[in-house]
Amino acid sequence: MEKLHNHMDISTKYAFIKLSEIIHHYFKLDGEYIHPIETEVITINKRNLRMDIAYLRSENIINNIENQSSPINLEKLEIIAEYAKFLLINNDSLIDSIIISKVNPKYCKKEIHLTKTLILRPLYIYKSSDEILKRLNNMTNKVNNNDKLTYDDVCEWAILPTLAQEDIAPYVTQEICKQIKKDKTINEKLKTDICFIIKIMIDKNIKNPKTKKELLEMINMEKRKTALEYIIQQETQKLQKNNTELKEKYDEIKVDKEELKEKYNEIKVDKEELKEKYDEMNVDKQKLVKKNEILTNILNYYSNKGDIPKEIQSILLKI
Repeated sequence: MEKLHNHMDISTKYAFIKLSEIIHHYFKLDGEYIHPIETEVITINKRNLRMDIAYLRSENIINNIENQSSPINLEKLEIIAEYAKFLLINNDSLIDSIIISKVNPKYCKKEIHLTKTLILRPLYIYKSSDEILKRLNNMTNKVNNNDKLTYDDVCEWAILPTLAQEDIAPYVTQEICKQIKKDKTINEKLKTDICFIIKIMIDKNIKNPKTKKELLEMINMEKRKTALEYIIQQETQKLQKNNTELKEKYDEIKVDKEELKEKYNEIKVDKEELKEKYDEMNVDKQKLVKKNEILTNILNYYSNKGDIPKEIQSILLKI
């Protein structure tokens, strides 16, 4: 298995990406999940930071969720306060700061001033060892009884190994792998998403390489990887097909463009020919005007003298 770091961050981020609304309701957070937002933060002091999870929920409120496996001290809370300030300034939204902690909140700092009058009091999500084992036992009973699991049950699979304290984490992880293997009620797509989270926590919670391998086989991870690769391959083929179709459309448009260019050149030539004819007609018109002036002058001259001499008539006929 590839070397992983920050297992808790990775697994929880993946859970919120893949399960979004489901995981939001599992934690009993206020409002409705809408969509994720950018997690990069640039502080007033030009520090470049990144939130673990951030998303917009109903009532134009942003949830910033941070994972912590050690006690929250003043320094860590100051960073979370920086996230809140950044979100307030740049999103015109209210902020809920939420900390998913493996440490009892009584050992953590509870509040910090954002301004003189505005105080940040993050919501702590924490499960004690007793509660985690109670929930695990409840899940075991459901699976053994072939009960149809709910979305909240599925989230238990994803979250309990993540929140489990170090002394019970291996046991919790192994028991959940057994439950996943035995369950027949959850569709494979959803189960695959959960198994990728479990894979991360197997790497974190199980030290023995042989046990790791057995648990990965138990949740059929190799097959799920193959299925995922197949999906990626299918999507890649769709993209390639779309690219081919787009290229064909582009070539058609290019041909049409060339034809339009030829038509334009033809019209341009016709326009130039028309201009030449217009210029010729204009010259002829000027000649006719000149002739008319000459004839008018001659007729005016002889109008008072009687008949126009025959030699003059002969000249006029030639004009």
